[in-house]
Amino acid sequence: MSVAHMVNDGYMYLIAPLLPIIQAEYGLLPVQIGLLRSVYSIPNSLFQLPLSFLADFTGRRKLFWVGGLTLYSLAYIGLGFAKSFQMFLVFMSLAGIGGSTYHPQASAILAERFSKIKGFAFGIHGLGGNIGNFVFPTLMGFAVVYMGNWHNVIPFFALAGLVVAGILFVTFAENKRRGGPSSHSEGSFKQDVLRVAAPPATTQPHQ
Repeated sequence: MSVAHMVNDGYMYLIAPLLPIIQAEYGLLPVQIGLLRSVYSIPNSLFQLPLSFLADFTGRRKLFWVGGLTLYSLAYIGLGFAKSFQMFLVFMSLAGIGGSTYHPQASAILAERFSKIKGFAFGIHGLGGNIGNFVFPTLMGFAVVYMGNWHNVIPFFALAGLVVAGILFVTFAENKRRGGPSSHSEGSFKQDVLRVAAPPATTQPHQ
């Protein structure tokens, strides 16, 4: 799981060393460079809550987790074929949607599988993400220097995500325990939602 986190978080910063090259290639203004990050962050934020709810409701956490990483990787393959700024924005938006599923589902799966060592498990998992944050953009910078064309480089990084997604799909069994009204009374379900959304001072331990 730490390797998956490394890939997921590494993708977030993968284009950072490419920004000056992308700006020159597409003839972008500074505000358009900022938009490249915004079109990732906005769908990443907007889809995180509804997709997390669907994962709980259906009990298909692994499906959303692995499916999101797969979409994320495919979007980055698409970036390699982006011949215009508009195409780049589309693929970055898809990457944001794909990336929106990782942290909620990985956190839930970690809590289920490592209930007795949650702190340690989350620490190791978080370390993987931090490693990805500096390894991926650094490797991207070196790869572009030696290979010359970022369009040819970025799909190779995306393939790493597809490999990891395939390994997760094969090795992790789906826990199909459902959440939502299908496994709770309507009142209990609403109370659970309120407990999550309410300020900490007003929440009460779940009885």
